[in-house]
Amino acid sequence: MAKPITPTSLYLAAYNLLSALGWALVLRSTCLAYLAGLGPAELWAQVGDSLCLVQTAAALEILHSLLRLTRSPLAATVMQVRTSTDFDRL
Repeated sequence: MAKPITPTSLYLAAYNLLSALGWALVLRSTCLAYLAGLGPAELWAQVGDSLCLVQTAAALEILHSLLRLTRSPLAATVMQVRTSTDFDRL
């Protein structure tokens, strides 16, 4: 029997879809910049803002764990997000 559709499951599905689309756009921009022969500085200028936005949005996963929207352990989620973002530079 399928699980019922709840507001939480709809929110998490939308969050995951938007996250996947964000990462796909970052990948597309990176590939196009590489194919255009851009150097690191030009690449960062082209994809840096999008990359930071998508990566920072991953911090919502901590909130999801804290509010028990997901079954992810909070400590593991914090470590995962912390190691993949660099909030010290913000």
